Amino acid sequence: MNSLQGIIKLHGEAYTKSKKLPSNILKALYSIKDCRTAALGDHVYECDECGETKISYNACRNRHCPKCQAYAKEMPGCYKICLKEHTKVVLEMLHV
Repeated sequence: MNSLQGIIKLHGEAYTKSKKLPSNILKALYSIKDCRTAALGDHVYECDECGETKISYNACRNRHCPKCQAYAKEMPGCYKICLKEHTKVVLEMLHV
């Protein structure tokens, strides 16, 4: 595991026991450690056509989590495109 989450999983418990950390730091460490794992729950998606299922684990949404921040950077562009298409459809419907 070459990620912050992996480092926290390997060394986080020993580090938190050896240092007196503020509660906000502990909360961030635990959130990052559990991000996109079964510990935070999941969603199951199933294809209507073939029945294939996919499990998507919930994110911690902590502002210090690299996984959540990378995902957040990708979303606004997609959201803008979807919003633009939705607005276009609504405007076309108003002009009919």
